[in-house]
Amino acid sequence: MTDLVVCPLCLDHFGREALLGDPPILSVEHPIPSAVEGEFKTLTCRKCNNTAGAILDSHFVQMIPSYDWVLGSGPGLKGTIRVGDAALPMNLSWGGEGNVNAIRIPGGRASEIADFQQKMKSLRAGETIDLEDCSSDCPSLLQGL
Repeated sequence: MTDLVVCPLCLDHFGREALLGDPPILSVEHPIPSAVEGEFKTLTCRKCNNTAGAILDSHFVQMIPSYDWVLGSGPGLKGTIRVGDAALPMNLSWGGEGNVNAIRIPGGRASEIADFQQKMKSLRAGETIDLEDCSSDCPSLLQGL
């Protein structure tokens, strides 16, 4: 019977000999980065870990503050608020009872702020405001707010 390992990223199959060599073709990696206290380990091929692994780690590490914020812990969340084509930077913060209590606009050119204020005043009941760029997953997390 032959021992096989499947790389979870590219799904290529490797035999036991892939663990040998200098450097070996397979390496032990943390699917959840150790930078965010991931403890589980798996074998991945070095090619995937050096390319896709770094990208996945980066997205995962950026996603954690968004999830912490949605759960009510962590600092305010930064992003962009957009009404029509008017967009400004924003900071969201939690209030009591699990509600967003403040959307702060920390800056922008005077003409952009005036345009934004005018568009906010013209909103009708049921119209939406897009919150974006908090992180890769933030827009979907904030849909219910």
